[in-house]
Amino acid sequence: DGAIYEWELATSKRLHEAVLKACGYTGLSLSADAKTVYAVGTDRKIKEILDAQQILREIPLTPEDMQPTSIALSHTGKSLIVGTSKGTVRSYKFPLTKADEFTEYLGHVGMINRLRITFQDEYIVSIGDDGLVILWKLQEHGVSKKDKESTFAEEILITKSDLEEKNTLIRELKQRVTELREENEYQLKLKEMNYAERIRDLTDKFMQEMENLKTKNTVVTGEKEKEANKHAEQVHDLLEKQNKELQDLESSNNQKLMLEYEKYQELQAKTQKTQEEYEKQIMELENRKEEEVTRQRMQYTTQLEKLKNDLILEREKTKQQSRDHEETKRQIEEDADEEILKMMQGNEQTLIECKEENISLKNKSTTFQRK
Repeated sequence: DGAIYEWELATSKRLHEAVLKACGYTGLSLSADAKTVYAVGTDRKIKEILDAQQILREIPLTPEDMQPTSIALSHTGKSLIVGTSKGTVRSYKFPLTKADEFTEYLGHVGMINRLRITFQDEYIVSIGDDGLVILWKLQEHGVSKKDKESTFAEEILITKSDLEEKNTLIRELKQRVTELREENEYQLKLKEMNYAERIRDLTDKFMQEMENLKTKNTVVTGEKEKEANKHAEQVHDLLEKQNKELQDLESSNNQKLMLEYEKYQELQAKTQKTQEEYEKQIMELENRKEEEVTRQRMQYTTQLEKLKNDLILEREKTKQQSRDHEETKRQIEEDADEEILKMMQGNEQTLIECKEENISLKNKSTTFQRK
């Protein structure tokens, strides 16, 4: 995940960390003073990290298709070894300065998975995808393949007393193993006999229970068939009853529907007849109203004409009286002023009454015309 953590083993406490999410680390090595970490990862760079916090230096690998997979630093701090995805081992000049100052050796056919340096900085051990474990001899500024003649002895040297004690112990242990084997075989036979007896008892019990279960199963099957037949008969009866009730209900509903439809037709006929009667009555009322209005209009018109004629006659009469009065006035000028005043007042009163009557007749005529 791109993170390097430094832990304190005694307390299991994390002391420092260096996180670079763009790089997935594949290998790292620690300097002798435990202050500097050398790491390689998917970004194809060798990183020198101080105190697992600060990246001091980055050395890119060439060519571009070369991927570093593992790294190891000698205990003397003179050699930095890098394993690659091409199966080669590179020995970089240390301390690191330039990317091209290295010596490269081919040993594996495929990617190198792990790389380690022995404690005395004499050999390098590498393993790869090709299934090989190669032992390299470490020199000051380079790496060479392991000399095939250099082999380790398989024998070890011990004293005669130690050998005798060891042989005695081996004989005692063999005797103990034999006794334990015989004891285990005896215990095993006892357990087998016990288990065989228990198996027979369990088999007999199981067979008895199986027979009982078969008998119960037969009884239950018979009862189940009886219950199934009974249930089928009940279902058949219920279906017949339901169908009959459904038919009766459908017939009853049809009869009710027919009765309701006949009532609806009857009510519709009554409604139509009533509507026709109401329309006829409305037409008769309108005709009567029109006739009455016409009759009243004619009546009021006749009365109005009569009133107008009466008014004209009254006016002529008034004019004639006025002329007569003027004539009488001229003839009897010598009459007293009081009598003239009385006559004038009488005539004025008559005129007022005529005017009021005329106004009343006009109002009545207007009222009749509005009606």
